[in-house]
Amino acid sequence: MDRFANLTNISLTQCSGGTLSAAVNNDNQFTTGYTYDAAGNLTNDGVNTYTYNAENELTSSNGETYVYDGNGMRVKKSNSSGGTLYWRSAKGNTLLETNLSGAPVNVYIFFGRRRLVQRNASTLAQYYYQTDQAGTTRSIVQFSSSGTASICYDADYTPYGSEMAHTSGCSVAPTTNLPATNAIPRQAWITR
Repeated sequence: MDRFANLTNISLTQCSGGTLSAAVNNDNQFTTGYTYDAAGNLTNDGVNTYTYNAENELTSSNGETYVYDGNGMRVKKSNSSGGTLYWRSAKGNTLLETNLSGAPVNVYIFFGRRRLVQRNASTLAQYYYQTDQAGTTRSIVQFSSSGTASICYDADYTPYGSEMAHTSGCSVAPTTNLPATNAIPRQAWITR
């Protein structure tokens, strides 16, 4: 660990697993393979490029463009083949996702600011989210329109946030139960 408490090195002496070796500069940014703008936003991670507006909101990344409302909440994501509009509650939770023509794609049910259910409008499949005490999605149960149920996502996380997925087979990619922020996505199924 460095002075900022970043995990910069993982080495193994027994068993098997991943390793890590990363250098961090005085601005608390990884230096190998990453570039940043003057505001400190990540602009390239060696795979993806990112562009931001004056509010430091992500506006484009690899063909996707993003639009935000006056509260800094993402309201639109689009690319050359279509896009998504996000319809939010007063608290900022995404209640409905539609395509750019307004046809429903996903409907969400929340309780206590936590996403409980996602319903896909085209397949009618429902996804029930189970979270831990920190609000991280740990498992998702998929109910198909025929009434069958199965665990389609099950994961644990290391103390530094690395996902250890045990099951990852949801037929339509559900979204994790993270708050709607402007952070760069860390997990594969995040929409905001």
